[in-house]
Amino acid sequence: MCPLKNVMPRHDRFGWRSYFHDSLPAVPSWFMSSLIESCGAGVFEHFRDCDPRLPVTRPMIKVVSGRPIVNLSLLNEVMRTWGLPIRLRADTVADDKVGQAFGANSGRLIRHLVPIFRFGRAQWFATHDARRATSTLLQTGCRPFESFGAAVAAMQLVYVEKTWRMFNLTGCISLLQSLRRAITPEANGTHLRMLNTFMENDFDSVRAFIRSHPSVQRILEVGEIPQELEFQDLWIVIMDRYGHRAVYEDDLAQPRYAETPKALIAALMTPPRDRLRPRRTLLNRVLFPIEVQTRRLLAEREWFQHRTMVVFTHIRNELLRLADHAVLRGQLPTREALWNLDIDELRRLDQGWQPDEAFWKARAAEIDRLAQQQPSQ
Repeated sequence: MCPLKNVMPRHDRFGWRSYFHDSLPAVPSWFMSSLIESCGAGVFEHFRDCDPRLPVTRPMIKVVSGRPIVNLSLLNEVMRTWGLPIRLRADTVADDKVGQAFGANSGRLIRHLVPIFRFGRAQWFATHDARRATSTLLQTGCRPFESFGAAVAAMQLVYVEKTWRMFNLTGCISLLQSLRRAITPEANGTHLRMLNTFMENDFDSVRAFIRSHPSVQRILEVGEIPQELEFQDLWIVIMDRYGHRAVYEDDLAQPRYAETPKALIAALMTPPRDRLRPRRTLLNRVLFPIEVQTRRLLAEREWFQHRTMVVFTHIRNELLRLADHAVLRGQLPTREALWNLDIDELRRLDQGWQPDEAFWKARAAEIDRLAQQQPSQ
């Protein structure tokens, strides 16, 4: 079997919803889109660590219409080359449009046992590696930065590592999904949506308090924070635990809950998700060990996301601090304007570049134009 060619075929299929739909806003910031695109090669390098014969020139991530999208065809070809079923890739990146569904190929599996072993090792030790990576990410990102370039470089390292670790954790979950489907074809993954994260569980306890105290609910409905002592105790705990989280939190341009309490209020005012319990059947009892392991992996993945967001928030704050200095130097009109620059333009600010008014008007017009376009599905 020949290795994949180092060319970009015309049939490459890129997908927005398959990976970024839940983690980024409809139109991510100009900064974050360019940063994610710059991390594509670093993420795919982890695949090449498993199999050096994989291509080096085909992009794993590119920006189209202002949105970073994943090269699904490239990931499909990796699975096919190794003889693995494409469904594994589709489950890992939550892609329902898998195209032609190729199953396992025993001949290719045998010929690619070494890269499969390396890939399998990364997923087998996904939880251990994610925990170990957390301390490394904290050391890399939670420190002061003297320039935009230094902060961007740290963020690239953090994003590549986070993406690879999350990919492996999700890959473990998809393997369990495949096993579940082998036992019962009716298993389509909907049961995973019944499993609330620990953040949602904590939010639900506050929601229950709000529903039982109409006076508190009325104050929250107008966007204010009640001063009732019992609610204040809950609010302090929630803010302390989740103040560094945000809606579409993978985009550094998104304010954290600690910065915009109204966003947290809105999250607490949403109805709790239904807690559907599976019926007690013989089949569900057979699937119970898979369910337990799936819950454990989901908890590990959410905890890794939770800790990684500490690093994201620190780098966000450092970039905003540097932006304040750039505003004083006349390089930025406001501190938030930094999110309308790509990473190369941010590095140019370190060299004294000063965008003029025409630049900002043109960039704002381009962002507005892209917001009207529909992302690739």
